[in-house]
Amino acid sequence: MNMLKLDRELEFLNELIRRLDALKYQDHSSLRDIGTDTRIFIRRAFGQESVWMHDFERIRFEPEGFIANSEHHLMTRAWDRGTSLLNSLLHGMKKELLRFGKLEEAAEEITVEWLLKHLPLKLWLSLASLLLAAFAAGVSLGQTTFIRELFGK
Repeated sequence: MNMLKLDRELEFLNELIRRLDALKYQDHSSLRDIGTDTRIFIRRAFGQESVWMHDFERIRFEPEGFIANSEHHLMTRAWDRGTSLLNSLLHGMKKELLRFGKLEEAAEEITVEWLLKHLPLKLWLSLASLLLAAFAAGVSLGQTTFIRELFGK
């Protein structure tokens, strides 16, 4: 991954963490903005189908199926739990990016050159062995009388 791009991703993530840390209790407008930016970040950095997106979608800031005023202890507990989970999620993504970087985006067109660059030698050796085994099996079967009669030779 391009280090400049990784630095930008990390800076954006740090800004999300700062905004979450400064979030006031029941500030739903700011929370909605943080949520939107987090969703965009996850989609861009890890993909829509990533575990990060799955975990993000499960975070709740209000108790489900419960209606009460904002000062009720269940509302306060759900808000605190939601912000804590979002904070953990953001820090987890930051740790993953710092440790592993971001996966390269898929090539628009997969070419032999791209395959040579991205597939490990072990896989190439396995493929060559498989082709050699198939060729040897074909030569061996070609010598049988059944195959000779089948092709009329």
